[in-house]
Amino acid sequence: MSLERFVSGRIVVLRPDATVMQAARAMEENGIGAVLVGDRSGLVGVVTDRDIALGAFADRADPAATRLESIMSDSVVCLPCDASAQEAVEAMAAHGVRRLPLVDREERPVGILSLDDLLACSMVPVDAVADVLRAQLGKPTRKKPPGVIGPRVRSGPSPRRSSRRAAHAEATYARFLHVVMDHASLSRIEMADRLARLGIGLLCQRIRRDLARHFLSQVPLLLREAIIDGIDGPDRRIDLVVMQQEVSETLDVSPARAKEVLVGLVEALEETVSPGQIESVREQLPPDLRQLFRPAGGRWSSQHQTGPGPS
Repeated sequence: MSLERFVSGRIVVLRPDATVMQAARAMEENGIGAVLVGDRSGLVGVVTDRDIALGAFADRADPAATRLESIMSDSVVCLPCDASAQEAVEAMAAHGVRRLPLVDREERPVGILSLDDLLACSMVPVDAVADVLRAQLGKPTRKKPPGVIGPRVRSGPSPRRSSRRAAHAEATYARFLHVVMDHASLSRIEMADRLARLGIGLLCQRIRRDLARHFLSQVPLLLREAIIDGIDGPDRRIDLVVMQQEVSETLDVSPARAKEVLVGLVEALEETVSPGQIESVREQLPPDLRQLFRPAGGRWSSQHQTGPGPS
């Protein structure tokens, strides 16, 4: 069942230099619990009623003078409105959030989906809700999920808040790189970093630009920022041979080993990105590149198994 029923006119997008007072009034007047923050590049953040309580009033800041850019979660996970409820709850659990902006094909915000919405419609099982809540408890008080499309425009956040957000972004990316190291049997995190930037960048360049941007909204922030500006596909010159050659040269491994580490990279992505997004990417790829992905509902054949190999 898709999320199109949650497309609503009750969304508010404010500029980063709007004040906390303006956001609070917008929430009250529209009966909503969050506002989106955007500029000409697109969405750049989200502010919830909880952010206002903790980021402004708890710090005794003047709500009429405090800008949203200083308290907003400066990245946000977006989902297309034709995504499924299962994808939504998986994204919430993966990133420790209870709200997801919904976007249309042109990446314009068309609604905000909350965990409460899914519960009210009996669209998620109880254990899935527990996963989301556990994920929230395991994150810092100020949420910072990865995923917004476009550059971040920041002017004047407190050094303490900036430091905390930067540390969280680095920790999130480091966890992902260790997953890549495990699946690709790599010995150094630097190799996992090079593999992730190159391999995911090539995959995204091979598919449609809009799909690539939706896909990148679910990978760690630092990785997304390193890749997204160069995405303008689909580049049909990219195939498995090209990717093997690029990885082989970058990691100084054989082409056969390069394919193994690419499979490992895709396995790491399958633990991070929602199944629906993974399948959308897979469907856009030519048959040779689909070999890197786990068959829908199946297991890898022996030819896809990765071994320790040189790293």
